[in-house]
Amino acid sequence: MIKYYDVSSFQGTMQLPSDTAAIVAKATEGNYYRDSSYAWFKQQATDRGLPFSGYHFLKQEIDPAVQAQYYHDFAGNVPCMLDVETEGSSHPTVDQVVAFTLALQRLGGRVWGAYIPRWYWSQIGGDLSRLTALGAVLISSNYTSYSDTGPGWQPYGGATPAVWQYTSTPLDTNAFKGTPAELAALINGDNMDPSTPLTFDPRITGWYPDIAKDGGVWTGTQSLNDVLTWMAARVGHLVHVTENLQKSVNALQGGAGASPQAVAAETLAELKAKL
Repeated sequence: MIKYYDVSSFQGTMQLPSDTAAIVAKATEGNYYRDSSYAWFKQQATDRGLPFSGYHFLKQEIDPAVQAQYYHDFAGNVPCMLDVETEGSSHPTVDQVVAFTLALQRLGGRVWGAYIPRWYWSQIGGDLSRLTALGAVLISSNYTSYSDTGPGWQPYGGATPAVWQYTSTPLDTNAFKGTPAELAALINGDNMDPSTPLTFDPRITGWYPDIAKDGGVWTGTQSLNDVLTWMAARVGHLVHVTENLQKSVNALQGGAGASPQAVAAETLAELKAKL
């Protein structure tokens, strides 16, 4: 298990403990509040090379799309966690969580997780699998001693928590049963390891026989690095062919040198050889 902390201006400008695997800082609330410590914690994450996420406190009485725009105006495409719980008369619903998530996606951002404690879900109900279908994991809350089989890992609402906030002392502390790299991928989105072997549909070889003949990139044994290297070489070939075509056009327009038929034959031969 690894852990990370989520913080806000309530913590001021404290330095977070060295054992945090990420930093999640409050960014916005509703369409009226921007957290004064957000930039401090974001810079701290940058300085320490840690994954960083903002979080938005969702309000029931405000259009979720308006709130998504408010978050995006402040935090841009920084990954977003939603804080979904009651405050006064506000009781955000699962429908509103889904609406915010979709609205932020349309703006180019993403919600990677939603903090919806079991105690709060028991009040509002709703199908939480709708969130996981959109790529957002469930973050639970149950303040007790931590264990790998503790109550914070138990499913509810049709979803199983991927993160468990198991204490608020001295900070809100979240457990993740995975590696730092897996937590970073969860927050930042899945980024393909360029050394990972790729698998291609067998039909691609038939669609692009010249590519298969030239580089063999469709066999399933190549990595993303291999494909990108081949593509760079391919682009280099095309640039070379284009340059030669320009030279041929210049020769034809100038009326000097070889006959148009000879220039055309030479150009066609080079195209066949390069493409």
